[in-house]
Amino acid sequence: MDRTNFKKKAWIVRGLISAAFAVVILIKVGPGSLIEAAKGLDPLLVFWAVVLAVPRFALKTARWKTLAERAVSPVTWREALNSSLVGTAGGVATPGRIGQVSSALALMKGKKLLLSGLSMIDLGSDFLIVVLLAASEIVGSVAGITIAVPVLAIALSGRIVGKSISNRGGKLGQIGNGLQTLDSLTMGKVLVLAAAVYSFNLIQFHLLLSASVNIPFSVSFHSLPLIFLAVALPVGFAGLGVREATAALVLASFGIEKEVAVQASFQLFVINMLIPGLIGAFLAGKMGFSRFSGEGSARD
Repeated sequence: MDRTNFKKKAWIVRGLISAAFAVVILIKVGPGSLIEAAKGLDPLLVFWAVVLAVPRFALKTARWKTLAERAVSPVTWREALNSSLVGTAGGVATPGRIGQVSSALALMKGKKLLLSGLSMIDLGSDFLIVVLLAASEIVGSVAGITIAVPVLAIALSGRIVGKSISNRGGKLGQIGNGLQTLDSLTMGKVLVLAAAVYSFNLIQFHLLLSASVNIPFSVSFHSLPLIFLAVALPVGFAGLGVREATAALVLASFGIEKEVAVQASFQLFVINMLIPGLIGAFLAGKMGFSRFSGEGSARD
């Protein structure tokens, strides 16, 4: 089986998995219950969740700009914003948001592979925060901190990791060259920005849950890392179905009804990923396929 056919079949399988999850959720929860839950939403709290998407994406853009400028200088805010939006479109369309590396192609300057390595760090910083928080929920706070210290130490040593990869040469070596540009100060800034982005996710999620039920903030705090961890696994298409099923399961332990959990988790996806992703897809279309695929100024 050639690589192209394998990728096509993998996409089909993931799409079927997401569809299966979605069907099960609709059967278990019921369309009527979801509609009734939507009617009872507090519009003001939903409005504030939408408003907070703006500073959240600004922080996300600042993080990508910080990384991209290690390989290309200068990177304007408009370039960083546009490429980050295109990367979001790629993230929406792929399992585990791996397509977010398309932000490197959309930047339209510098070496694609070098920037792709930095884009992987951009994505990985989100994943790292989620993993550390989820670990604390799964194994306990003390064990979570014990895990976090060495993991963060490794994350701050991006240059060392990059050097070991760059020695292999070829495309992987070029990605490693990008990682070598990362000093501890830059990685520290990236992780702080990643934590800030996650904080906005958490506040938005709590607002969306609170729009339906009156719950303590601790419920949102303890449940969101586990939901995000499930979405990061490459088992479905754009996390569809997996995210909602995990939310229903996790929040049920706090006495939250399934329709409320499904609705809040899906709304967070729409606000923070789908809407920016649609804008990014429009921008990618304006760039043109040949430019987006790396011709011209983005050539290695």
